Amino acid sequence: MRIAALRLSAAVLIAFAGTLGLHAAAALAEAPSQAQPGKTIDLKPKFKVGDVHKFKMVVDTKGTTGPAATPDEQTVHQEIGLKLTVRDATESGAVLELEYESLLLDLKMMGMAVKFDSTKPPAQDDSPVAAALRPIVGTKLNVRTDAQGNITAVTGGESLMQGPSAMLAGQFTGSDVIKNMFGPIVSLKKGDGTASVGETWTNQTMMDAPMGRLEMTTNNTLTSASGGKANIAITGSLTLDNSNSSAAMPAVAIKDSTIKGQAIWDTETGMLSSMQTEQKLLVEQGSGPDAAKSQHEMKMTVTRAK
Repeated sequence: MRIAALRLSAAVLIAFAGTLGLHAAAALAEAPSQAQPGKTIDLKPKFKVGDVHKFKMVVDTKGTTGPAATPDEQTVHQEIGLKLTVRDATESGAVLELEYESLLLDLKMMGMAVKFDSTKPPAQDDSPVAAALRPIVGTKLNVRTDAQGNITAVTGGESLMQGPSAMLAGQFTGSDVIKNMFGPIVSLKKGDGTASVGETWTNQTMMDAPMGRLEMTTNNTLTSASGGKANIAITGSLTLDNSNSSAAMPAVAIKDSTIKGQAIWDTETGMLSSMQTEQKLLVEQGSGPDAAKSQHEMKMTVTRAK
């Protein structure tokens, strides 16, 4: 029972780590921890009414859970197609429409094998998984931002709250999820929206999860800028405070974690061009020789269509 519980905890933890990962990979804190003189780069968003930006998000996770003698291997492949349309833009902010255009899931975990591809006709897949995931495709959300591109409000997606998609709706429409997952696509830096080549910022992002409060700390460095592209290097780690975790979730501890990656910001269009991050995570439940362990590696890529 404990091993099964850890498997579930590790899966949930990886999901939350991915949510934080996209946000922290490109996000820059308001105040730099250290600054070096260099060329000043404009990282502000440039919203124009009618502009359409399409993105593809790919997340690959692999790992093992349980005792070393009989580990359970887990793999998850996800692809999400997104369309971002600028509906309104003023000096004080913008109104964006975020649409889920496609969704692909291939999961093997805890003896389960789940596959879904929204590009296939419904007649070819009438499984319960398809019934829950298919309504997400085509869902449109209204996203409001301030002048710096920071997301201030998210509305829409009410139709998902009914029927088989209800349990998943919050993961695709929740305000905090949208801010953390998609905020870096439209905004990299708070404040005046500028940074100097060579500057490094420390950013901390927190999210409440069933097993406790997950905190990601990253150091983000604007390494170079040329040809309308600004390059940002990322390193960091995850910590978990489960002192106030739900009693229904097993107690777990992060024994080791590393994060590294790079984001490229298009300074001409004022929009994310691409981002890649890699995370390694070692989670443990219990202590001594009977401790159950979970090791995962996650690679996340976001690319903007030309």
